[in-house]
Order: sequence, then C-alpha cells, then structure tokens
Amino acid sequence: MIHYSAYWHCWSRVLSNSHPTGPNVEINLTPIGLGVNSPNGWIQVKNVWVRKHGTALDKKDRLLTLKEFIDEEAYLVMGENLGFFKARSLLLDNYLYRIDWDLFDKHNNGGAPFEKIRQL
Repeated sequence: MIHYSAYWHCWSRVLSNSHPTGPNVEINLTPIGLGVNSPNGWIQVKNVWVRKHGTALDKKDRLLTLKEFIDEEAYLVMGENLGFFKARSLLLDNYLYRIDWDLFDKHNNGGAPFEKIRQL
C-alpha cells in the first residue's frame, strides 16, 4: 500500500500496518515520485529512508495501491534514473526482514537510512 501523509506531506510505501494508528514501518518514496529538480520531474534517491511512527490516519491522507501510484511509463522513467534494480527494490522488496532493529533504534532520528540499519 502507498500512503500519502497530509501531515508530513510525503508519499511512503507501507511495509507494516498492524494497527490503524500504527506503528507503521514505511519507506519514503517522495523523492522518486514528486521531485521537481530535474527536467523529467524525478530526482535521484540517495538513501532509502525507513521510518516508524504511530500517527493516526487523517481524513486528508490518501491510500493507493502500487498500480494507482505508479504506471508503467513512470516505472520506466524511474528505472532509467535510479537503475531498474533499485527501482524494483524500492517498490517491491520486503525490507522488514532486512532491517536490524537494534541498529534502527541506534540511528533513528525520525527514521533512519536503510544503509545504516540493514542486516549484514
């Protein structure tokens, strides 16, 4: 599921939503979907940002399926800019099993870069 937070003004891919008010584990997708700093509207993702929060859904929030969020043409643009392996990984991989939660707690400051918290 893809979630737009009206409070944080960002798109995220929800990895876990065990309770309506959280905690959720999400990967921030805003840099790949809403960038305006490049000619084609996409900017490169430097870090996969993982965050955990318990904010209740707001009536202004939006929930979309992956297919509603990104179409085939947008995926091709994303793959050309990020590389298809990284694009596919951001949209489809299950990051929950690749996170070292002790490292997450150590590096968490409103979230943490995946590269610092991944299991080796």
